[in-house]
Amino acid sequence: MPELSSRNIFNIVILLGVLAMLGPVAHDIFVPAMPIIAEGLNTTTNKVSVSISAIFLGGAIGTLFHGPLADRYGRKIIILWVLGIYTVAAIAAAFSSNVETLIILRFFQGLAVAGGRVLSAAVARDLFEKENLGKVMSNIMFMTAIAAVIAPLVGGYTAKHLPWQSTLLFMAIFAGLVFILFLILYKIMLE
Repeated sequence: MPELSSRNIFNIVILLGVLAMLGPVAHDIFVPAMPIIAEGLNTTTNKVSVSISAIFLGGAIGTLFHGPLADRYGRKIIILWVLGIYTVAAIAAAFSSNVETLIILRFFQGLAVAGGRVLSAAVARDLFEKENLGKVMSNIMFMTAIAAVIAPLVGGYTAKHLPWQSTLLFMAIFAGLVFILFLILYKIMLE
């Protein structure tokens, strides 16, 4: 692989960082909206909170598969599949008619969340070594930490001012934008 310019390294870090943000966006935006989601689905907050367990279960299971799939079929295609599943699951969850459907869809979103974490690290390991890998991973984790701080604020705002579906639609929009970024920029940045 040819030497990457500092601009390409910066762009790669941003791209991998937003991919790694799938987790905080899925978890931390959702929590402040749980009471209005429960109200919108005519259920209790306790039942809606089961979807948090579902997303973590999906994440745990997804962690087992994303690395081997990306090794077999290539990083980009699996990243795009992960982002597609995340987006579709979030949109479908926004149109859930009951809490059980929401829980199932959040499980599938959890499968995709694991891909964000696993695949951002895999691509970083493909491109960098030693100290550079440490710096890149540190920057990716920093972006994830920033998302974990900002996401609850976004979730609280949407819960206060918008319908309950907006929280999930925001997740879908975020993942859709990341999908477009990867579709367009992934190969360009590596050249």
